[in-house]
Amino acid sequence: MRRGDLDWNEGKAVLIGKSDKQAVIRFSTRSLDALRDYLSARAALDGSAHKPLGSLPLFLRHDPGAKKGGAISGGAINGDGQFRPITTETGRDIVEVRVKEALGNSAAGTITPHSFRHYFVTIVLQASGNLKVAQALARHSNISTTSLYAHLADDELDKAYWETFEKS
Repeated sequence: MRRGDLDWNEGKAVLIGKSDKQAVIRFSTRSLDALRDYLSARAALDGSAHKPLGSLPLFLRHDPGAKKGGAISGGAINGDGQFRPITTETGRDIVEVRVKEALGNSAAGTITPHSFRHYFVTIVLQASGNLKVAQALARHSNISTTSLYAHLADDELDKAYWETFEKS
């Protein structure tokens, strides 16, 4: 995702995802505020790129592992002056490191980027009660995939049953 992909007024970005499908990524107000803070802290680095801001990656690697030949700012730029964007592998590594820091080495692998996706879909389902909305936001092509996230507690089933069949 590039900085120019984000529409700050609409709070979303339109990208081309897997299988050349269009993907709309939505950002909460809280996320947009965090992004503003991050990009503000990164301003000097972005200015040193001498490229249009919209063409720069929205997120950069800042880990020492990204350094190659004279990298600066914790590895965000390589020796060729190219920005190092975050990749899928980088994302997995970040989550693993943070899980180990917060919960210890034995917790490695218990929380993954996919766990966050599962949590997102579950929360959407709980808040909206709408499987189609959750399917669309998760960008699942088949609703049966989304239905795997629909965990109903017994008390929710009891309530729905009584509200449906015991109305006066």
